[in-house]
Order: sequence, then C-alpha cells, then structure tokens
Amino acid sequence: MARLEAVVALSETVSVVFQRVCDGESLRVIAKAWGVPVGRFTEWVLMKHEGMYDAALKVRADQLAHEALEKADGADAESVGPAKLQVDTRLKLAGKWDRSRYGEVLKVDRPITVTADAGLIGLAGELLARIAAPNERVVLPSPDEEPLI
Repeated sequence: MARLEAVVALSETVSVVFQRVCDGESLRVIAKAWGVPVGRFTEWVLMKHEGMYDAALKVRADQLAHEALEKADGADAESVGPAKLQVDTRLKLAGKWDRSRYGEVLKVDRPITVTADAGLIGLAGELLARIAAPNERVVLPSPDEEPLI
C-alpha cells in the first residue's frame, strides 16, 4: 500500500497512465509493472480519474478502428479468415470504448406518442396529495369495496 500511495502522489502518474492505456496496456498490466495492488490501483483510476481513462479508451478505439482497416486491406484469399476475426474484434472493442463514434446507434424514424388515461392520472395525483398531507390519514379501500373511481 505504501508503494501505491507513492505512485498516486506523483503528479505525472495520471498522464503516464493515459499514455500507457492509449498504447494498449490495461490497468492490470500497468499496476503489475509498477508493483502496486491491481484492485486498489484500478479503483483509484476509476474513482479519481474516470474522465481521463474514458478519454484514453476513446483514443485507443480510434487506433483499433484504423488497425481494423489495415488488416482488412491487407487480407488475401489465404488470410481472410484470421483477418476477419481480427477486424471484427477490433471494431467491437472500438464500438464499446467510443460508442458515439464507432458503436451501433439505434435511430427511430417515427414519432412516438404516449397516451395516458386522464382518470388514472387524476387518481394517482389525488392519492399522492393525500399521502403528502401532514395530518390526514389515508385509508385505501379493501379489495371487496367499491373502487375509488
């Protein structure tokens, strides 16, 4: 733990983590290389520097997309199977790490209309108002009694 405290106290640690994640290293690999507990190090990065980590993954996603293009362009008849696996894997990770740029987007082209029963909304509002009243006791009807509507 003392080693972890020394590592996180260094001002350049965050930028080094950013660079190493951009280069393709996982937080686990970085923690092991620095001799710090993996769980505690990962917790520190995700709790204190989540934005930096997300940005590094977006940079990495861009690199993976370009690598996928290179793999696809370089494939020939004999290597198309392994190249497809490599391309698909890179694009899948890129889509997870930078969903807005490389992920699948669901787009609805039709307007959505929600219809609500005014009587039901009125009853719900009435019940909420009764519950919110400080000195009023709310008694709901039993299942054999007439409904409130």
